[in-house]
Formats: sequence, C-alpha cells, structure tokens
Amino acid sequence: KPESISLEQLSLEQYAKICFTAMPWTINQIIDQINHDYHTFTCSKVASFWMECQRKGISKGNALKAVAEKEGILQEEIIAFGDGENDISMLEYAGKGIAMKNAMRKVKNCADEICGSCSEDGVAEYLEAILDDSII
Repeated sequence: KPESISLEQLSLEQYAKICFTAMPWTINQIIDQINHDYHTFTCSKVASFWMECQRKGISKGNALKAVAEKEGILQEEIIAFGDGENDISMLEYAGKGIAMKNAMRKVKNCADEICGSCSEDGVAEYLEAILDDSII
C-alpha cells in the first residue's frame, strides 16, 4: 500500500532516497515545489518520468570521493559513466566523466566525452578502446 508522508517527516534512519515516477510535467512540478519549499533536499531527474529526492550532501559524487579517499585512488585515475542527472556529481568528480549517448542533455553538457548508448554497450566499447590503446 502506498505510503503518504511529508518531507519533514523523513529521517535518515528511515529513508536514504525517495523516488517519484509520474508524467514529465508532474515531475517538473514536484521538483519545483521541493526546491522552493525544502532547502535541505536535492532533486534530480533520472529520466523524464522518474526523479529522486534525497537530503543535501548525498550524491554519487560524494560517494565516489569517499571510496576513492578510503582506497587511495587519485581523482584523475577515475572514469565514471552516467546518463541521468543523478550522475552529474559523479561525472564532475571523476578525472574523466563520460556521458552515454542516450544521456539527458544536462548530463552530456557536463561530461568530458560521450560514448555509445546503453543499448549499444557504450561502456564496454569505450573501455575496450582505451585498454587496447594502452597495450600498444
């Protein structure tokens, strides 16, 4: 049964992220309302009909940074791939951020490069190409 709660009722112990799915214009309205009314949350579109909302500071970029620091991996040694707005912080943190050909416009605009789409095995082809180049 769907649960109806307000954002003020959320606690980090209960929810790390809330996902909404709806028609694109409804998603845009939800994002506008959350951005206007709740300054401790951030929203990002994953697709035109799907968005995520989480507390500020929670992002793929921050998670990537934490793992890199823990493992001693330099930022310039990281390649990240993404297609949704929730990937932007990760692409910006990585030494090289690669957007998928099927990525949202905002994602492509922040990427260093664009590879093939998900359905074209874009990540695999990109990695094979750079690994082949590094062997030569």
